[in-house]
Amino acid sequence: MKQTMYKGLTITPEYDQDALSPRKWDNLGTLLLKHECFNFPDESGLDTTEVNSWEEMKNYICDNLDIAIIMPVYMIDRGDIHISTGKFNDRFDSGQIGFIYVTKATLYLEYGNILDDQVILKATQVLNAEIETYSSYVNGDVYGFTISNDMGHELEASWGYYGTDLEENGLMEAARALIDHIKANQKVIDEQYARLQPV
Repeated sequence: MKQTMYKGLTITPEYDQDALSPRKWDNLGTLLLKHECFNFPDESGLDTTEVNSWEEMKNYICDNLDIAIIMPVYMIDRGDIHISTGKFNDRFDSGQIGFIYVTKATLYLEYGNILDDQVILKATQVLNAEIETYSSYVNGDVYGFTISNDMGHELEASWGYYGTDLEENGLMEAARALIDHIKANQKVIDEQYARLQPV
């Protein structure tokens, strides 16, 4: 990946080989995914062994839980795997793999006791973002960076940025902020050293 110079230091983006699954985070939504070839998460705790179609699955979830929002989840596999709440319009390489949902009780805890259109919209956006992040994780699109000086010595590193756009996922912003911090600290050290020198 392309290195970037900033204030005399080198930012080197790298793949995060030890990325944590975002489904271990404190997520708003619950995933119920099933696929013959991939070990996708089923976080529902429901017994769905007798369910034979996605429509039955949706009805089963809604019958057993007080659902506020439920959205289908789709996958396309063309070497790279992408997961979305929207269809991919490819009947050969894509299809539904499950649902993401949130209960009313969870929304009450998160947003208060009013489930109006604004809350539903905000929660829907969060669910879509969770799927986008999980898609990045499944596809290996998780990155980190190292910061090194002109001698090639590594000064700092940070990991866990999900998504291929390094500006959009916050990696480059974090790297520049860290360099600003390094430079500010170095300036303080230099000034303190200068004051200690004999006149």
